[in-house]
Amino acid sequence: MVSGKGSYVQQSCSHGWHTTVQHWQLRDLICCGPEEDEVFLVDQNSTFRCNTHTDKATCIQQLPFDPTSMTVGHGCIAAGGPEGQLDVQRLHDGRSIYQGAVGSSVNNALHIATDASGQPRLFVCNNDKRVRVFRLHSMESVAEISTPVAINYSAMSPDGRTLACVGDSCEAYLYTITPTGFRFMIALDVGVTDYGMGCSWSHSGNWLATASQDGTASIWEMQRHRVVAQHRTNSACRNVKFSPSPVDLLAVSEHENFCHVLDARCLSSQLISQQLRVPQPASAPPELVDQGISGMSFSPSGKQLHVGLETSAVVTYQVDILDRISHGTSSLA
Repeated sequence: MVSGKGSYVQQSCSHGWHTTVQHWQLRDLICCGPEEDEVFLVDQNSTFRCNTHTDKATCIQQLPFDPTSMTVGHGCIAAGGPEGQLDVQRLHDGRSIYQGAVGSSVNNALHIATDASGQPRLFVCNNDKRVRVFRLHSMESVAEISTPVAINYSAMSPDGRTLACVGDSCEAYLYTITPTGFRFMIALDVGVTDYGMGCSWSHSGNWLATASQDGTASIWEMQRHRVVAQHRTNSACRNVKFSPSPVDLLAVSEHENFCHVLDARCLSSQLISQQLRVPQPASAPPELVDQGISGMSFSPSGKQLHVGLETSAVVTYQVDILDRISHGTSSLA
């Protein structure tokens, strides 16, 4: 699909917080918290809570491993490591909930969400072809899903009934919750040529976005399980994130240098996008051309998009939210 040009965000500031990438493919190491001015990130073997208003960074976890995955939700932060390590901690008092190992290989991704029971769960995607599901605050096991390939990312639908997974294949896998656990529903043929690295649900649950290593971001209409739009990037896609309601944007980050912001209100017509070239650090030598991206996350209101740049900074882009709310009709309602 041919992409038109839009202008949805503008760079507003840059914060001098270091972020590091521990695995060359796994670059989802920036996460917004429940507060509008909070950003969580990974730097070496630590996680930090950063305040975009004061520019202050506070260490939350000092770990015996360098995290390959990290997530925040429901008052907790979780970090996963390259040999199955997992550390889960409460944010308000720093109390440890779990320290140990989950799985026998790298923890590719962590995801906190509420399932159909109304309870918060932690989903752990391990490279041993398992997605393990835990009760978040007690870390009791809820389910262990055997998958056909190693899963690189999973995301629970807003209604808490469907888990989407992408991994070391050209398909996306959907699992539905049953009274006895998770049941395989369908494998979606994404129509790409390389592995899946990320997935994200729209706030309505009507749309699912997947990102692939061949540089393709695909948007699915879930009622009929069909692709309605695709966007091609310059290099491998590493992240894909829908914005919170009512902004209706979709952000895609590449391995390095570029992020893309797509208009998610016109998926049935020409796909309109804005390409963002992330800034070079002021101290960068002239020969430094490529800037690795460690992750990205929308703020809770959707007013800001934060992008982590490997070893140098976190860049904040301001979303023109007034224009998003005032114009057009959302196809995601």
